[in-house]
Amino acid sequence: MAKKYKKIPPAPPATYPGLASGGMLLLIFCVSLLAYSACFGFTITNWDEKRYLLETPMIRELSWENIRLIFTSKVLNSYNPLVLLSFAADNALHGTEYGWFHGENVVLHGLNSMLVFLCVRKFRISVFYSGIIALLFSVHPMHVESVAWIASRKDVLFTFFFLLSWMMYITYLNKNSITWYLAGILFFALSLLSKAQAVTLPLVLLLTDYLLNGRLNVRNLLDKIPWFLLAAGAGYMAISGSTFVADKYAAPLTLWEKSIYSVIATGMYLAKAVIPFSQSAIYAFIKSGTTAWYTWMIISSVLVAALVFSIIRYGRKNRLIPFGVLFFFVNIFLTLHIVAVNSSLIYERFSYISYLGLFMAGTGMISGMKNSQIAGKAVLVSLTVIFGILTWQRTLVWKNSETLWTDVIKKNPEAQVAYNNRGEYYNNRNELDKAFADFNSSIRVRPRQPSAFNNRSVIYFKRGEMAKALDDNETALSLEPDYPEAIANRGIIYFNMNQFDSAIYYYDKALIKLPNYPSAWLNLGSAWLKKGNPAKAIESYRKALEYLPGYTDAWKYMGIAYVQLDSLAEATNCISEAKKSGAGQEVIRAISNEYLGMGNAAYKNGSTDKAMEYYQKAAGIDPANAEAYYDLGGIYLMKRDIKKAREYWRKTLQLEPGHAAATGWLNKTGGL
Repeated sequence: MAKKYKKIPPAPPATYPGLASGGMLLLIFCVSLLAYSACFGFTITNWDEKRYLLETPMIRELSWENIRLIFTSKVLNSYNPLVLLSFAADNALHGTEYGWFHGENVVLHGLNSMLVFLCVRKFRISVFYSGIIALLFSVHPMHVESVAWIASRKDVLFTFFFLLSWMMYITYLNKNSITWYLAGILFFALSLLSKAQAVTLPLVLLLTDYLLNGRLNVRNLLDKIPWFLLAAGAGYMAISGSTFVADKYAAPLTLWEKSIYSVIATGMYLAKAVIPFSQSAIYAFIKSGTTAWYTWMIISSVLVAALVFSIIRYGRKNRLIPFGVLFFFVNIFLTLHIVAVNSSLIYERFSYISYLGLFMAGTGMISGMKNSQIAGKAVLVSLTVIFGILTWQRTLVWKNSETLWTDVIKKNPEAQVAYNNRGEYYNNRNELDKAFADFNSSIRVRPRQPSAFNNRSVIYFKRGEMAKALDDNETALSLEPDYPEAIANRGIIYFNMNQFDSAIYYYDKALIKLPNYPSAWLNLGSAWLKKGNPAKAIESYRKALEYLPGYTDAWKYMGIAYVQLDSLAEATNCISEAKKSGAGQEVIRAISNEYLGMGNAAYKNGSTDKAMEYYQKAAGIDPANAEAYYDLGGIYLMKRDIKKAREYWRKTLQLEPGHAAATGWLNKTGGL
């Protein structure tokens, strides 16, 4: 593995080089924490975060079986096992304290910024300019999406290992040791297991060879064979079994349109690197032939041409400039529309690693200006400060779903997904009028998108307008017959219309499409319970708990089902399990009330002994259930045990001092 590279020259001498670098590293990390400090108080959004953190059962518990599933499954059409593993670890340590999830993103970003500094320093760039590059990386507003959005953990995590691998490779070139070479390969593998976008690293390593030696040869290519093999494997894993459809309700783009939009997207990334204007989580495709389309075509063509010119102009004179430009193009290319399938013109998270090249190229250009370095340094420092302020302001947009989608709607009033997702947020908060208005807007913007019809159906259902709920549900299913959530919602509608056979049919149908849908399993169980089949209900509740172990309603209704089977031990076990997630009291009250209801039914049927047994179980399960003691008093009154009856009625009044019936019977039987 010996090589004939020139060793990297030492960095320029400094009075206290170690102290200067250490101080800069500390500054970079502190600035990162400060810029993103607001994130520690944020919750999750309903844009992928809900799917990852609430609807992915394998992250609920750190077990060997779940780890196996993490490394053999895709979530949201993407293979990111290390990301899922990190979510599982966060969940085990912090539960639903989502500030900690945000905190890990912020810390990883701070570490990435420090790694940028360490990598750049290895190219004999001064502490000041290396620090500026790292600080620009740290506080650029276009990076907010990658850090403030928990679902973008894949970006900060893959970049962490990407930079470590790159740094190991550069160290290997300098020290010519196989240990550093193997370490680089290991970190590259970890980067690929975080996000397939890391496949660009072998090309970055070739660019590194060029930057250090001014040429490439066969040995350079042979040296990268392990990297290219790993990249090929990760690429295969990324595309195997995946369906790449950005928006199946929109007409697909032609190759020509993809090419044009790729140029426009590149220009937009370049423009926003310098002036991060009008940022948004979703960028609408500019309509072909409009003034805006022609304007962006001209701007983008000029910017791309300028970068190509810089590669030619500075190819040998100042290799850092073409290196940085090519670094940008290599890392942005796979995310453009020619290769990727995106439903947004650009995604800000795609700038995360690619902008590093632009920062290096820009700094290389300024550092090469002999007569204007002071002015150039002032510009760089000013940009860093301005970007830091803008980043802190931009993070506030990611506070929750309402702030996020309101910002998108403000920037892009025709963003159908923004109305739909904000409507879901309002629906979950039971702000039905706001949700209804947003779903109407979503339908207005795109009348053939089924999710808004399905969501508006839910609002009609909550309002008790079952006919309208069924109409919207039918429209959603006519647009997408295999839409699992709409199928399940149809089951809910029929359940509440007491048509339990129809409800069971639609729940079963939904679960064929989406077997890890805990609420559908819960609803199926409830339909079987209403049908008088508690054994079948228990089977469904157990399936719900497989996918969501802390599912309070599943423990509650399974406990009720066991009560109907008159299995006190199993019902009590449901209470014990529910207590582990802090929901024990809710389940206790539900099971106790079920015994109470069974006692009332037995009493009406003339089975007073059976009624007494059930009332006693109700009181035993929940000693605070005043009605159980009141009814026990009634049973003892029938048995002419006045003393015992009065004892239970007094107990009722201890628990519920205003209980009129207990007070009345105590008066009738001899006074209080």
